[in-house]
Amino acid sequence: MEIRGYQSNEKGMVLLTCLLVLFVLTLAGIYVINTARIETEIAGNIKAYKKTFYKTEHAVRLMALSLKNTPDNDIVNNSKVILPDGTPVNSALQGISIKDPDDVLQARLGVVRNSLPNVDVGDSKVKILNGGAAQGESLTIGGSHHDATKMRFFIFANNKPAGISGRGTLIEVGYLRKVNK
Repeated sequence: MEIRGYQSNEKGMVLLTCLLVLFVLTLAGIYVINTARIETEIAGNIKAYKKTFYKTEHAVRLMALSLKNTPDNDIVNNSKVILPDGTPVNSALQGISIKDPDDVLQARLGVVRNSLPNVDVGDSKVKILNGGAAQGESLTIGGSHHDATKMRFFIFANNKPAGISGRGTLIEVGYLRKVNK
């Protein structure tokens, strides 16, 4: 009888062991699912950031090409920039003129907050600021002209798609161009 009583007391131990193993496997499964979800969110954020970065870089390159195609008179008078498709943009060069580093900071913040008149290029907001004549540099860019000067420009582009926290992507590029006065 003692043997029978001893065997009948161990019948619940198998159930308890199975429940304990099932609980541990459930916790491991929850951990793996959460890790996979976080990794998927990270990959999605990286994809969104890269897409935003490339759109912003495209806007900067488009505006640099626009500066290249704009007639000298329009550049000197800060009147307009001619887009590659031939469209004149009157608001591209208006706004702050660069006199000191604080002006660059204010321009950068203005583009981020959209407080300056910007040009919409796709999803990006772009602003070109005239930095004036480049100081201390040779005026012989691609030839020598007595009435030529080297103009310095700052191109700012900002892109912040919906659903991304923070200020999005901001790209700032310096651009030099020889202008005949």
